[in-house]
Amino acid sequence: MKNNPEKYEQLGHPIEWVQYANELLDSSEILYKERNNSILTKTDSNGEVIIQKSGISRSYFLLIGFSMENLMKAYLVSRNPNYLKNGKIDNSISSNHNLFELSRKLESFEFSNSEIELLKTLSEGIPYWARYPIPKRFENITNEKVLSEKTRNDFKSLFERMVLEIYNYVNRGKKLWTDTELEQKMK
Repeated sequence: MKNNPEKYEQLGHPIEWVQYANELLDSSEILYKERNNSILTKTDSNGEVIIQKSGISRSYFLLIGFSMENLMKAYLVSRNPNYLKNGKIDNSISSNHNLFELSRKLESFEFSNSEIELLKTLSEGIPYWARYPIPKRFENITNEKVLSEKTRNDFKSLFERMVLEIYNYVNRGKKLWTDTELEQKMK
């Protein structure tokens, strides 16, 4: 099939977004299992320890951030296929990686306080400390977050709740895709 808006919309089916999110989750879990094999220590000019963390901490945050972004877009597209109109994704859900702002568009999904804090952390990490040593501007320098069991548990719990919501909604048939198309995508 040649590239066209219809193909684009098929590739943007909510279940496709969920599958990408799941691949990123799987990759983050592979890293998580190796978290104790590489410990990094940062010191200041006097040799004082500033931070000690797993060497996979930043990569883990980056992967779960992108995973959550895919899930949120799955949720939004499942409820409003017009976000993928005329062969492009709407800028209102694709202009940056601010998951906290994106979460505000998920009107019927309730986030706990710890989930909101996680989204804020990921929103800060994706464009900055999870990828680069410095932000785009010096005014945006913040301390990076360190991977913890709580972070992982909060993320996995939110991930599972969102996937369940998306699948339940898609299976109700309240969008443009049929159950047959969904079954084919799930294979």
